[in-house]
Amino acid sequence: MEILKDRNFEYGFLVSPLNSRMEWDGRKISFGKDGEPLWKFVQWFSNESIIDAKPKTEGNTTSYSNRYKTVAVSRKENGNATISLTCNAFEEYGGPVPSPDFYGWVHMGIEQHFAEPVYLSRLQKFVLSFHGKFDIENTSQNAQIDKCAGQCNFCFIIRNTNPQSPDFNKIIWNQVCLHDSRYDIPPEYCGIDAGVAECSGEFIYTMDAHRMLDKPFANTGEHFICYDWLPEMKEALDIVKSRGGMPHTDWEDLTVNYLGMGFEIARGDIYRLELSDLSVQTE
Repeated sequence: MEILKDRNFEYGFLVSPLNSRMEWDGRKISFGKDGEPLWKFVQWFSNESIIDAKPKTEGNTTSYSNRYKTVAVSRKENGNATISLTCNAFEEYGGPVPSPDFYGWVHMGIEQHFAEPVYLSRLQKFVLSFHGKFDIENTSQNAQIDKCAGQCNFCFIIRNTNPQSPDFNKIIWNQVCLHDSRYDIPPEYCGIDAGVAECSGEFIYTMDAHRMLDKPFANTGEHFICYDWLPEMKEALDIVKSRGGMPHTDWEDLTVNYLGMGFEIARGDIYRLELSDLSVQTE
């Protein structure tokens, strides 16, 4: 069963505000059909919203651009689409690194909340697949990589949806970091989501990207990822519980109802992520 809706982005995107503490106002960017978008586009801590850009169509590609970023969708004759997200962090930060008084690092990505929560204990497989290409133009050679890292992540939210559980509505950010500028292939990580006021305070479990990659994700051409994530979700719960999180949660309490992907940049590089044939299928 396919979980994702509007896999070719025909209904466009609801567009986030620039700060996650602000209310969404319902405005959208369109890529073909009228109707309520099933996807969201996020642009946390950018200097200018993409919502004010005018659409531009060249051949089979429609794009929205400003000096900081571009969102583009290209369509093949069969209707399949490729989405491209580009962010110029050199423009965002006014140089190779943010000024000392900056509040949050720039994020750019897309996300979808599933129409119905999926109970993990009822599944045999939970398979994420896509074709992806990720390119970085380095403009920040003098930036300290350990302090000014950039990342590209794919993330599911695992939630306790048992109202009888003391952990009801507690979540785990279960993700893979396909790119982290500090590593060739990013390692496993588990910790609390913290840093700025908008952070959730919940656990993040990041799997070792070697499980999906045999070479770095950035600047190495197109990758095809097809991966059964269900064992990772079970491992995420076990590891978080071993760290003191979600102590009252059983595997049968957990659902997943969200997929988010994109990148965050803490230095002045230019990032571009292309995705096509995006799918989440269950058995």
